[in-house]
Amino acid sequence: NALWSPEYSTEYDNLVTQIGVYGSFKNPDYKFKLALNPIISNGTNYIDRLFSDAYFVNTSIPNHQIVVGYSRVQTGVEGGASTYVLPFVARSQIARNFGGAKSIAAKLIGNYQYIDYNISVGSSGRFITSGMPGTEFNGWVNFKPLGNKSKKYGKVTIGGGFNGGHNRIDYNVASIYAAYHHKKLWTNFEAAMANGYSGFNGISPNEASGYAATVGWKFTPHLQLLGRVDQFDPNTNVSNDMKREYTVGLNWFIKGQALKLMLNYVFCDNENLPDGHKIIMATQILL
Repeated sequence: NALWSPEYSTEYDNLVTQIGVYGSFKNPDYKFKLALNPIISNGTNYIDRLFSDAYFVNTSIPNHQIVVGYSRVQTGVEGGASTYVLPFVARSQIARNFGGAKSIAAKLIGNYQYIDYNISVGSSGRFITSGMPGTEFNGWVNFKPLGNKSKKYGKVTIGGGFNGGHNRIDYNVASIYAAYHHKKLWTNFEAAMANGYSGFNGISPNEASGYAATVGWKFTPHLQLLGRVDQFDPNTNVSNDMKREYTVGLNWFIKGQALKLMLNYVFCDNENLPDGHKIIMATQILL
């Protein structure tokens, strides 16, 4: 079980079970994706959770994609990343509270040698059945200063973004990101501050903040060791409610991301709740 609860649990989390299809039309610049979650967690709305992705993509503009439909919101780097490429079983606290959500929107995604960006405007609703409770804007920009020297000196990425909208409340989240990847070394740092937020875990009017720092080393193409320090303050106007998670992870890439085994140890240091420990094992199979 990858999520924290007040009680000790050995329950199994079905994090992702999806059936989907990718395709292209007669004109190869027009593509689509439809992915469904046939197994829904208890206590959730089946229709809301059924659709994972449902969108069209146009690639007729060089170095760009135009995406229209239901897809993940790019609130932070980890908060906007696919579940299939996460380094740990669970997202960091800022990623699962501020990010990890999906909405119906139109996106412009650009990717150049020294810069990439993701700009979207759409509904602040988090499900296809949500309708249009309000409008949401999301923007993210990454700078890659080493550009064409990344193979020699490593890949440096410095980025930042903003997520804002209205869904019963006004919410605004600002994020920054820095990463360095070179050969076997994998590091990143991400921090965010919110005045209200609407992420995977729901909507909150609180002012909140947090950060996550990760370092990893790939001993072989198949074996990776990682560590993460992760802090989240769910309400900066309230004292003694900080949550810190310290995670050590071991990833065994049997066949890349297509067949992967993950082992995580997590220590949760709570200021106003008992501390907790977890050992989490996960299997990823992509066909």
